[in-house]
Amino acid sequence: MTLSGGPETTAPGRYSLIAEDGTRYLVGDLVRRVPGGAVRALLGTPPPPGPGYRLSAYYYSRPDDAGVTGSLVDVPTPLGPMPAWLVPAGDGRRWAVVVHGRGALREEGLRSAPIWAAHGITALYVSYRNDPDGIPSRDGRYGLGSTEWRDVDAAIGYARTHGATEVILMGWSMGGAISFQTLLHGSNRELITGMVLDSPVVDWTDVIRFQATLNRLPRVIGAAAARSLGRRAATRQGPDIAAMDMLRRADEIDVPVLILHSTDDGFVPAEPSARLAELRPELVTTHLFANATHTRIWNDQPERWRRIIDGWLDSTGLGRPGPAATD
Repeated sequence: MTLSGGPETTAPGRYSLIAEDGTRYLVGDLVRRVPGGAVRALLGTPPPPGPGYRLSAYYYSRPDDAGVTGSLVDVPTPLGPMPAWLVPAGDGRRWAVVVHGRGALREEGLRSAPIWAAHGITALYVSYRNDPDGIPSRDGRYGLGSTEWRDVDAAIGYARTHGATEVILMGWSMGGAISFQTLLHGSNRELITGMVLDSPVVDWTDVIRFQATLNRLPRVIGAAAARSLGRRAATRQGPDIAAMDMLRRADEIDVPVLILHSTDDGFVPAEPSARLAELRPELVTTHLFANATHTRIWNDQPERWRRIIDGWLDSTGLGRPGPAATD
């Protein structure tokens, strides 16, 4: 099928194509470029011709699209109940709490659903404050992880009350920063046995400077913005990003961490992910990809992405197969 549009239409890998009414269609690899667009492989039902479509990295829109059975549940949080998808597996003692990125949706994490099911790990795809599915905080602002971790910690508490004795955190983009803060500060942190992070924010200062350079702002502006954000704790003036720098706090990591990051990530640079593995090689493993951009590694290289996570789960002992879930 032929898609017209900008560079997005030529992105490598497989994606969903979303119509204006929300209907999703699946498209595969790039076949060839054409003037003003691209020809891509079609997977499944063809969409009707017309304008108004957009490509999305969210390949699955519901748990059943990913071949798993889930239900919508409410997770109690400090701000009130927030929606989550619960996908039972195994004996119910090992859980994965999946945390999407800033401005993203729970659908972002569904690309990992087949992995958790195969390893007998119950998965919980959560919401947090100020995101499209969450409850607004009083100031209505993202805390870059400095406030959202409380909602993820509450999700771990929900897992605990439903039988979890071990929890793996999976974070995408800012979800990685949230996961790190949950590990450092959560009241349920003793249940966390490992972390899987896709394109994570490890150091916000580096992200801000990177974005300033990308947008051709003077270097001094990026540095000043980073210093300004790092001066104060999470108040009306913003989060203390210096306190969230995991390169400075690498010695506080006490569980195995797997990081997957693309070297051409145009939003969150991969260098801090690589550096963290150098600082804590006994616990942190980083795999770098090329040409996969931000949080689209699965879309571009799904087999390698899954093989790495499967192997890490097996090597750490966190992927022990469990019996099938029962009603």
